[in-house]
Amino acid sequence: MVMTSGGELPRSPRLTSRQSLVYSAILGRRAHPSAQIIHRHLYDSGEKISLATIYRQLAKLVEIGLINPIELGDETRYCPGQSAHAHLHCCRCDQVTNVKTNEQTIADLIQSSHDLSIERCNDELCFDVQIIIVGVCDECCTSQQP
Repeated sequence: MVMTSGGELPRSPRLTSRQSLVYSAILGRRAHPSAQIIHRHLYDSGEKISLATIYRQLAKLVEIGLINPIELGDETRYCPGQSAHAHLHCCRCDQVTNVKTNEQTIADLIQSSHDLSIERCNDELCFDVQIIIVGVCDECCTSQQP
């Protein structure tokens, strides 16, 4: 993901109405949705958009760097493009949410445990990593569900 030196996202490229619709559906959720969840949400909101169109728009949004795919076995979820962070995949409710992490800590861990070198480009660390923690989210912990 490209960030400006101030840490904010660069200006978004011009999006089509379908891309904006799908992107808004991702931004409007706390958890990271799959294509099927996005489709259901938009359909329930009165939008007539096919699942195939959702997949095409997701691919374009990934290509331009506005979202990142999170691979969970046979399912892909989508996360708004941000700096390096981890995800928690709740084994009770199946939600995927962000876990705050420090980019430098992740880089140091990777370098020390795997003898790798991570370069800096324009004051940014140049690497991509996906960390997915499987566990129980705060909501499920407090809800007393078995």
